[in-house]
Amino acid sequence: MPRLSLGLGAQNIRKVGGAAPSGIPVATTSDILVVDTSGYGWDGSYEKESSTLYRNGANSYQVIFWDGSGWSLYDEDSSARVFPVPPSTDINYIADTGWPAQTLAPI
Repeated sequence: MPRLSLGLGAQNIRKVGGAAPSGIPVATTSDILVVDTSGYGWDGSYEKESSTLYRNGANSYQVIFWDGSGWSLYDEDSSARVFPVPPSTDINYIADTGWPAQTLAPI
């Protein structure tokens, strides 16, 4: 039986769009657990206050917050700040990896 070929080899397959976003989805996550091995004390459950702010229930000065260009851990009392590497620059997703000594996970 004859075969029909369109001349499309595997090398011609292209992805549509970019990679799927990864991280913690802000729209559906109300609490984020932070485990800190740095000794600074970022540990705790951060509760969502708005689409750009999560506050640590055990230390209300500590927040996960969107500053207009990226997500960071920020201590409003001491002005200490921690950024993930690479930066978490998608307002819809908070990086769950790349933080220097912290692990973030939705709870």
